[in-house]
Amino acid sequence: MKWVALVLIAVVVSVPLPAHATGGSSLTFERGSGLDTTRIRVVTSAPCPASTTHIVGTATGRGFPKEGAVVIGNSDLDFSRSAPFAVAMSDTMAGIAADNGTTLGGVYRVVLKCIDVTTTVMYAAFTGVVTFTDQHHWSAPKPSPARAAEVAKGIAAGLGTALPPTGPLASLRAQAQATATARPQASGAPGASGSSTTRSSAGHGSTGGSSLLWRLGLAVAGTGMLSLAVGTWRRERRERRGVVA
Repeated sequence: MKWVALVLIAVVVSVPLPAHATGGSSLTFERGSGLDTTRIRVVTSAPCPASTTHIVGTATGRGFPKEGAVVIGNSDLDFSRSAPFAVAMSDTMAGIAADNGTTLGGVYRVVLKCIDVTTTVMYAAFTGVVTFTDQHHWSAPKPSPARAAEVAKGIAAGLGTALPPTGPLASLRAQAQATATARPQASGAPGASGSSTTRSSAGHGSTGGSSLLWRLGLAVAGTGMLSLAVGTWRRERRERRGVVA
């Protein structure tokens, strides 16, 4: 099965973009710079077309195969058909270079393809460039603030791949999620901060009334214990005096 998957990827990455494919455009890169051991995350300028079933990414450059080294494995999950999206490379560039028995340097052209995995038709291709100034350091174009915010909102809504806990897009995603969470509270929906304040001030219940009942219950229980103690004391006193109860 492993060889079948490799052959399938090889067929997909080697088929040229058909004339009728009009989707796709540019790729930018979340961080804009990093080390060869930094896992790169690419950002598309548009969604994949509606007929897309999978994505796959390749890179060409010094030491990589002419047809391209696979840098984003064939996936049916980490993309969106309705908004630009972000997806991480399958490995670091250092790892990909090691797999190909080379060292890094110069310009690498990264292409993310939106495909139909059963027919190998490519509906769109997004292209960007990563430049290694030496073996370990790279730079690349970053998404505009508007594009980054758009992608982050899509991720907050469940589009595209999950982000790591840190990074520029992760920070924007957190802001988008906070904004979405704040809206129902501002409109007076259940769960707003006012109701939580009421619950905490009540102590042992969701309202002041239930807290009062709880306190009354303790008082009644305490009175009962006191009555029992007094009754026992009186009975023992009568027994000592020879009085039959």
